[in-house]
Amino acid sequence: MQYVGRNFGPSAPRGNSLCKYMVGVLDKNTGKMRVYDTNSFTMRPVIHDKNEKQKDEVDLTYQEKNDRLVDAFGGAKKKRAMESRLRDKVKREALETAMGAAVEDFMKTPEKLTGPEMDTDSTIPPHDKNAAKPEDVYKVESLISPEVFEALKDVAGVFVKATKEDVSQWRTEGRYSTFVLRQVATMPLDEEARLTRSCHVMYMWYLLALHGLKYSDWRKRDLPLPEGMPLLVKQQLLGAFTVKADAARSRRAMPPRLKDKLLCYILVMGLIIEKFKLNLNDIQKDLKIALKKLMTLTRAVGCDVHSKKADRSVDNELQRMAVLPIPLKLPDQFSRFKGLKRGR
Repeated sequence: MQYVGRNFGPSAPRGNSLCKYMVGVLDKNTGKMRVYDTNSFTMRPVIHDKNEKQKDEVDLTYQEKNDRLVDAFGGAKKKRAMESRLRDKVKREALETAMGAAVEDFMKTPEKLTGPEMDTDSTIPPHDKNAAKPEDVYKVESLISPEVFEALKDVAGVFVKATKEDVSQWRTEGRYSTFVLRQVATMPLDEEARLTRSCHVMYMWYLLALHGLKYSDWRKRDLPLPEGMPLLVKQQLLGAFTVKADAARSRRAMPPRLKDKLLCYILVMGLIIEKFKLNLNDIQKDLKIALKKLMTLTRAVGCDVHSKKADRSVDNELQRMAVLPIPLKLPDQFSRFKGLKRGR
């Protein structure tokens, strides 16, 4: 029978701290005894079971052994530090478990959109490769459903009634983007056509505002989108271009793939508004992205880019125009976004 005595760990005895333990060692030759300070040990028999694998002290990590020593002999300061570290470890493990469960749940549960059906697997909007006219390649109905269009009518009234003075004031205040202000300044006179154009321009403004959100904005529970945005439009945009970012699903994020998708939708919406001849200079100013990336995305949606020097009145700025040719020729999936990361 083997006996083992421990003075630390869960099986160690809890002696009175006011007591002092000593052991005497008798020398048989001289008959004298020497007294030494010691700790209290409780010897217990150890029975080994061949069929049961027990975890012994040698299986403990260095940190676990050190924690046991601190628990048995450490001072109050070291014990507090150890307890704080163990609590942080538990919290960190709990957070990792919660985030892992949230990601797994998100991967199993597809995002449900409220509003028009959008092809979440494709970066470019729905299109007809066999269309005979540019306006039949990308149709506005594939981007803006009838329900969303109706929701836009109320908020688009501000563009319908806009005067030259309003446009000038908005430009001074920086309320809207360059592209939006240029469109509002050249609205058609026909009442129905003016309302339709205003709805399209307002939707374009919402797309640009979503793209313009900064890193600090995405950390907020409520995204700072334009005031008065209809709930249906907001749900449709967030469902199509963002994902839920945390376990509580109170914050959202826009990964690079969906950001590229949003940029393609912005370009196509601009093409629709400008009759499929889009001035890229204004778009680049509003998006604040590298020219190389803008060119890559423009060609990804099937456009050709024509460049020419402008008049001296605008400092010989090179004007770039995106034109949608017929028949539509889209680059293959590999070359479509080749170099996109470097052009960010």
